[in-house]
Amino acid sequence: REASGGVHLMTVHPKGWSSSFDYFDNHTDWIDFHMYQSSHLADGDYTFIAAEAGYRRMPAKPVLNGEAAYEDIYHNLWEPGDSREVASFRIRPEHVRQANYESILSGALVGMTYGANGVWQWSTTEYSGSHSPRVPVGQAISFPGSSQSTILKRIMTTYNWHSMTPHPQYVVAKTPGTRYIPVAHNKKHLIVFFPKGTSSVVLNTGDFVIDGTYTWINPATGEETRTSEPSYGRGPLVLNPPDSGDWVLALARGEADFFRSASPVPEQVSLDQNVPNPFNPATSIRYHLTALSRVRLTIYNASGEFVRLLVNDVQLPGTYSGWWNGLTTAGRQAPSGVYFYQLETDRGREGKKMLLVR
Repeated sequence: REASGGVHLMTVHPKGWSSSFDYFDNHTDWIDFHMYQSSHLADGDYTFIAAEAGYRRMPAKPVLNGEAAYEDIYHNLWEPGDSREVASFRIRPEHVRQANYESILSGALVGMTYGANGVWQWSTTEYSGSHSPRVPVGQAISFPGSSQSTILKRIMTTYNWHSMTPHPQYVVAKTPGTRYIPVAHNKKHLIVFFPKGTSSVVLNTGDFVIDGTYTWINPATGEETRTSEPSYGRGPLVLNPPDSGDWVLALARGEADFFRSASPVPEQVSLDQNVPNPFNPATSIRYHLTALSRVRLTIYNASGEFVRLLVNDVQLPGTYSGWWNGLTTAGRQAPSGVYFYQLETDRGREGKKMLLVR
């Protein structure tokens, strides 16, 4: 809604380890978005448990982690001398980052709130707040987690986080095995967060074909390192972060771009002959849709073996065209020979033959 001051967005701030949808369902008209509180734990699990639960509820409403771990507050609010917990420590920036990325990539796609000990209670040198703030508010607002939340915003804006869907099922193995690894993707990118101490993750990304471009982002500094792997693939992908710190990995989708033209809506679903044919090294493929449809465009060799997935999407009616560059899913040049390309839509299948001459 427009932030004009005339209309306000409404929700409920729940107690720790609970969510507004525990009390009000998604049919509650005055609830504009749901809020949950993962509370002040290092490496807690309610960050992603509540995000996943809220994301799945219907009818859909946005979900926000409204109170995650405050930087520099004592873990679980256990202060020194507390008889419930002998070992106490303060929440560090990496704990804040972990709560942030776990929440957003697990379905809390509204964004994230950041809090710091000394800020939330407006502590001053004259009137120190509760929960043992070490510095007054004027200094607490400059804790590292504050600027690192800005890095989080930049990353999520760059990769259009609001259009992503969580896919925790992509993770098939991880070391250590107790880690939770949040994964989400949209049509263009897949994002993975590696908590501190994660040495490896194995993903099976289904129909999300990885194009071999890996962007490792340090969430503490914002520095990026790009690498180009020699292969395309769906997985399993074995991913090893650069070091034992926490990392964000952005993977680009490897499927070809097919663009819809401005021509009138076709009268029938059809697949055109590729041009040129024979070809080397690339050829154009065009197809026509009469209605909204799920679309798969796949390349096979003369033996019927899978070579490359070009399109896997829901598309509007219209005429689409794009290119096959003669590369296999593995990113290697396909050898000379006969190939078949098959269009699958809600109306059925159609295929044609083409000849690659190296």
